[in-house]
Amino acid sequence: MATDDTANKKKSKFGGFKNGLNKMKNSMNKKRNSVDATNGSDAASSSKSSKSSNKHSRKISFTKNKPIKDRPKLPQLSLDGYSFPSQIFPPSECWGDLQYDDDDVKLQQYLLTKYKKEIESLKFFPSDVLIRFTLSQRGLTPFSERQNETEAHFTNYLKFHVQHHYDDILVNDGLNASNSLTDLQTDIHALSLFIYGQDKEGHPVIWDDGTAYSKDAKLGIFKHDMKRCRMFRSRIMRRVHNLKLSASQRYGRMIYKHCLVMDLAKFNAKQFVKDRTFHQINTKELTDLFPECMHRLYIINAPWAFRSAWKVIQTFMHPITVEKTKILGKDYIDELQRDINLDMIPFAFGGIGPWEIEYGAEPSQYTLCSSNSDFDYNKLPKNELPVPKRTAAPDMNKHRAKQQKQLKMNGIKDNGDIGDILVIEDNEDDEKLNDNDDDAEENVAAQLAQFAVDDDDDVNQANNEPKTEQQ
Repeated sequence: MATDDTANKKKSKFGGFKNGLNKMKNSMNKKRNSVDATNGSDAASSSKSSKSSNKHSRKISFTKNKPIKDRPKLPQLSLDGYSFPSQIFPPSECWGDLQYDDDDVKLQQYLLTKYKKEIESLKFFPSDVLIRFTLSQRGLTPFSERQNETEAHFTNYLKFHVQHHYDDILVNDGLNASNSLTDLQTDIHALSLFIYGQDKEGHPVIWDDGTAYSKDAKLGIFKHDMKRCRMFRSRIMRRVHNLKLSASQRYGRMIYKHCLVMDLAKFNAKQFVKDRTFHQINTKELTDLFPECMHRLYIINAPWAFRSAWKVIQTFMHPITVEKTKILGKDYIDELQRDINLDMIPFAFGGIGPWEIEYGAEPSQYTLCSSNSDFDYNKLPKNELPVPKRTAAPDMNKHRAKQQKQLKMNGIKDNGDIGDILVIEDNEDDEKLNDNDDDAEENVAAQLAQFAVDDDDDVNQANNEPKTEQQ
């Protein structure tokens, strides 16, 4: 009898909506009870959190629960008399290949030798590309598996580079004609991204205003035409790539990473359920095509319902990126300015930055330029700083297994070919579930829970569930 009970329990792990709903309701009841408890329970919670932190070496960084303070709004700076920073802290990646071990050297030489002809045919191939791919699968064992996985992603990138005009996307006459730019404005409205400022290490900052996660998300143009989405991605990433080169030239340090700030004030859980396949595929492709690019991810104005969405999204992100993610509530500015000065934060987001936001690009009067140039990292002066010991590699075997499980669970085939035309269909069952639960946030959260891989042990579960600030 005990065996039957165990079998039934396993069978219902990813089972029906009812099981997910009960699970989420129990979780919500516990959350409410903890809020109503006395201050002593807060101390116990803090102690438990500290114990968990000591037990697990890899943990996402979150802010502590704290009341939102009334903050006086500072005036926006004027460009008249404004001085762009002349110095930065040494970027974490500025040592480049100086931190390589023997396996890294062997892997990079393998890629450089085997794909020499393809590389030389590209007009834009700065030296950071090989460094990033060489390091992207560090932690995957044995070495033969690491080499195969890296090579698969690298060949995919080479194909993407050619098919989506990474060489000339910003200057190609056909791609920048009036009709193409009209389509671009539609794309920008759907994926509302802009570039603004830099952090204290000189990393450019990409801002996402969260429109793609809102109730009014218009992702249909990409769901049924992923090539269009990839062309838009190519344009944005090439601009950011150029800005990194411009920053490297200005500061004399190698800078090949960027920061991303996502504003989820408009996050709608129901819409995310409908669009989850697109978000999963888009996140995975970005991670695979542009590895080792993200210095830090900040998620601001994160509502409670995002907890379940995060479990779905983070599976397709690199483990180190997940570890360096900060999920913040409404009082995010204090944490944000630890890494990004207020003059590098847009006025609309609580900063005092002097430039106006320009969606799809950097501000028109920005000091650094995203135009194409001939500068490459190999023109930088020799690094005179002592090379620090690098951090331990993540468990990429475990990450890959979890990602494959998530793909299979959501019915997504990973054939590793970026050239395939992918059409993402809306799920009718999702529509029905959402329509039946218009006012029950916990019901929608339960739907999201069904689409997230449950970890096989408590350690991963503790690491993967964000604890956002109280709103």
